[in-house]
Amino acid sequence: MTIRTVSLLAAAACTAGLTTAALTGTAHADDSVFFTSPSGNISCAIFGKEFNGAGYVRCEIQKYDYTPPERPARCYFPDGTPTSHYYGKVFHLSAAEGAGFDCGGGGTIGWSGAVLEYGSSVTYDGFTCTSAVDGIRCSLGNKSFRVSQFSYEFS
Repeated sequence: MTIRTVSLLAAAACTAGLTTAALTGTAHADDSVFFTSPSGNISCAIFGKEFNGAGYVRCEIQKYDYTPPERPARCYFPDGTPTSHYYGKVFHLSAAEGAGFDCGGGGTIGWSGAVLEYGSSVTYDGFTCTSAVDGIRCSLGNKSFRVSQFSYEFS
């Protein structure tokens, strides 16, 4: 895989009191952006449309004090084995599926990425993620998720 460094302008809503910051991170040949929360507890990736034709966001939290809902049937193989041990700690957002817990695949902890400082946002391929003391919120239009150590929400 070819790796190149890019600089993205982190989009911010001035009316919301957010800062605009330059986020320099690592972009891969599949046009994705990686970042982490200042605490290092949450790590995210925005995969651009070039990655799979639609693009999506995936975030993983390391330490959390909330109880995720029961794993849905789609998160099990036919033999009853869970599809992934990441359920409840990996969040996803896409235009087709909306926001929710990810049932499969791996997480994003350990992937290299710039720190997205509190009060800053990054926008890439229509997705916007904002870092705040109370967690990270990622959105695409009216679909979003927010994750923090103590709670989460989907809309």
